[in-house]
Amino acid sequence: MDGSAPKPTTEAGASRRRSIVDRAALSAALVEVAARGLAAGEERAAVLDLLKEMLAAGRDEVRRRFDAGASGTEVVRANCFLVDQVVRAVYD
Repeated sequence: MDGSAPKPTTEAGASRRRSIVDRAALSAALVEVAARGLAAGEERAAVLDLLKEMLAAGRDEVRRRFDAGASGTEVVRANCFLVDQVVRAVYD
């Protein structure tokens, strides 16, 4: 590594990443769950269901890319991006 800063994401790159997981949409869905005023256990279950849905949809997209010829490196990066975004959304 040369120590240089990472290159900014292009519009096309951002769009490809959003097809894996759209963190803004995930965050909005989490806010909507919180706004329902559910009991703690029900809210936790609703959040868990939402996160499971997002992970499954993201994994499906990554698998589609792999089946279309994406390299192993691309698949690993895509899976890492997916998990990173879900973790970020939970802690935002």
